[in-house]
Amino acid sequence: MVQTQQSEAVHQFTPEEATQILTDAVNLSSNYLSLAQLEAIADEAGVPRETLYQAIQRHAHQKDAASIRAIQQQERRRKAKARLKKWLWATAFGAVIALAFKIGSESGNSIANQSGIAGERISYHQVELEKLGGYLEQFAIQRLQGHGATYYVMPYAFSIAHGLEMTSLWQLEKHGSARLLFKTRGRLERACLSEDEKFLAMWVTDSNDAGVWVMDLKSGERHRILGVSYYEGYKLLVEGDYVQAYGGEIAWVDKRKLLFSTTHGRYMCTVNERGAPLTYSPYDTKP
Repeated sequence: MVQTQQSEAVHQFTPEEATQILTDAVNLSSNYLSLAQLEAIADEAGVPRETLYQAIQRHAHQKDAASIRAIQQQERRRKAKARLKKWLWATAFGAVIALAFKIGSESGNSIANQSGIAGERISYHQVELEKLGGYLEQFAIQRLQGHGATYYVMPYAFSIAHGLEMTSLWQLEKHGSARLLFKTRGRLERACLSEDEKFLAMWVTDSNDAGVWVMDLKSGERHRILGVSYYEGYKLLVEGDYVQAYGGEIAWVDKRKLLFSTTHGRYMCTVNERGAPLTYSPYDTKP
């Protein structure tokens, strides 16, 4: 009697229907049914063990594929967020620098136009790079006052010697003699004078000269403490690994210690008596 009822129960479904029911059971119940229980269900439904194992394996592959897709999607979101953050930072920084140059240039032009030389109104764009020594106070975008001399960061001017526009750094001594210390096709963003006025640090962008430079003002020797590639961005060697770095804060915090900021945080560089870099270390203001 029991065998007849079981036989009737088995023949209520076609083999294809029984296989699909079992597959659904695996998908819905794999978290709380044991293999032995699934095998018992398969036997009761008249489904071969091989079909059961195939259903279990297919379900496992589907779960693995879903997990991999979730991880890949999460990684794509993380990379997109990082790219957006980097782009926003670079755009904001570029806008600030462009505004500073514009304000400095317009201010210099205004002073020159008010004063005039030899009865003429002189604009900055009429002055050649090699002749900027007589126009430092009028057109400088940054002025650094030392005890023995004053230093000026100048905007772009056309150089007759090189046939192109260049930015420059000048020294004006107390007796009035002007000397060109540094010139570059890139953009000389800012400079800072060390406590003992032995070194002058400069941040340059937009050319193969890009990076942080330290100049020994007595000898004129220069060292680039931040190794860079113009097309790949500034490369900073930190703990044996080159990382991407973009210009920001730059300041001397001691006679031989220069602080500058990057997209990876702020770093302290110690230089030797000639201005060459010795060590880099992360800078933390916490006690």
